[in-house]
Amino acid sequence: MSRPKASAGFTVIELMVVVFVVAIFVSVALPSFSTAITNSRLQSASNELASLIQYARSTAVQNNQSMNLCASSGVWSVRKSCTDASATVLRSFTPPTGVTVSASVASLTFRSNGTASSAADLIACVNSSASTGYKLSVQASGFVRINAQGKDGSSTLSSCTPS
Repeated sequence: MSRPKASAGFTVIELMVVVFVVAIFVSVALPSFSTAITNSRLQSASNELASLIQYARSTAVQNNQSMNLCASSGVWSVRKSCTDASATVLRSFTPPTGVTVSASVASLTFRSNGTASSAADLIACVNSSASTGYKLSVQASGFVRINAQGKDGSSTLSSCTPS
């Protein structure tokens, strides 16, 4: 029995060739896609942390009272007092899985005029890789700056631990 000339479809060999070609493309693209997801997660965490710092500052100015940015067990929170366990947490940030945030201070106080109690540096990294980390610098004036990925100002970020 012969096939009519008008029949359409794929042979098993044609289908196997297509599956093989797609498998090659996926195996080449998957590692770079995974890196892109990790970098996106790290950048998002850095932006969210900067937003939390700005929130602490603006809340201090808005309420005309000091507000604290506190770190406890890897969770960053905005509250009136870091030492008072009953102080209400206004907003908090927990880094996503694999992202670590280290800081030069354990807490940071924003005064009612928007200035910070001291300058501070926070660094967000994945797998302790400083080359892909983000450094957030908080000046005593209250200004927050996120440096470019892997940068410490104009130089290369050398460690995931602030000095």
